[in-house]
Amino acid sequence: ADAVLMVHRPEYFGITEDYQEAVLRLKQALDQVGLDVWFDQSALQGGDAWEHQIKTNIRQCSLFVPVISANTVRRVEGYFRREWGWAIERAQAIADTVPFIAPVIVDETPEGAELVPELFWRKHSLRVIAGELRRDQAEQLRDQVRQVKWLRGRSR
Repeated sequence: ADAVLMVHRPEYFGITEDYQEAVLRLKQALDQVGLDVWFDQSALQGGDAWEHQIKTNIRQCSLFVPVISANTVRRVEGYFRREWGWAIERAQAIADTVPFIAPVIVDETPEGAELVPELFWRKHSLRVIAGELRRDQAEQLRDQVRQVKWLRGRSR
């Protein structure tokens, strides 16, 4: 996948239908600009294969897009924090000039909110209320993916 869109899954307590709809709109907007976007819509299942799939997608994607909302800043614990941790770990091995993490805020959550990794706030974040990603914002993320792919190709 070009981009891995990391979101709360529906079974997490407190996830609203509005949030789910916002994430689907966000994914559709990225699909429309030609990005291959992966995110897990399935219910949580036990077993290593499920976790392995997530780790593999994070390890292989060109862009990691954590979706930040009131839900994420409210939760002190959740599996999504492990996913964020894997992305941060990978980002530490990537040059600072390479745009690997691209946070997207889908509600009125303020930038710099607590309980969101500091590294996320050091990156340029996009605010897309209700998941309504403007065409220029989607193109910006697409261009980040292209930049990462070009830089990777150059470094081989």
